[in-house]
Amino acid sequence: MIILALGSNVGDRLGNLSQAVYELSSFISDIKTSSIYETDALLPNNAPEEWDIPFFNMVITGKTEITPQELLKKAKEIEEKIGRNLDSEFWSPRVIDIDIIAYDDLLINHDELTIPHKLTFQRDFVLYPLAEVAPNWQNPVQGENFGNSALELLDDFLYNNISSIRKTNFTLDI
Repeated sequence: MIILALGSNVGDRLGNLSQAVYELSSFISDIKTSSIYETDALLPNNAPEEWDIPFFNMVITGKTEITPQELLKKAKEIEEKIGRNLDSEFWSPRVIDIDIIAYDDLLINHDELTIPHKLTFQRDFVLYPLAEVAPNWQNPVQGENFGNSALELLDDFLYNNISSIRKTNFTLDI
């Protein structure tokens, strides 16, 4: 099973997510989509005020025959096709963002690709939809949260953090 997190905070956020899922479905089968959640933008210190645009976020799961590196390449191609400038500033607003959260139980730690995504366990906008679509997914990384299910990871996050995530009434049908 692969797990991808998608986010958009520029333009037609729902349309951007829908187009991304459609494009991903050309090489990902058995897609399951979470509800769509709205969250405040994560911003670096001294970010311009106009960057403070809420995100729509979701998680999808599925199966694919392509390698993790090919998946990353195709995700970046889809981001560009939908309108994302891949050279934009770090954490700036984006038309679409596609992150690989997990690929089976693989552990990859390279400059261009880290699986599981290194910030998964610190982001409510990943943990909420992940717990919804894959509640029993197990963290394969040795360490403090090793073997914890997505539901347990969300509980741990909520025990230690305040969340301002909002579940929307929007869903995508595949």
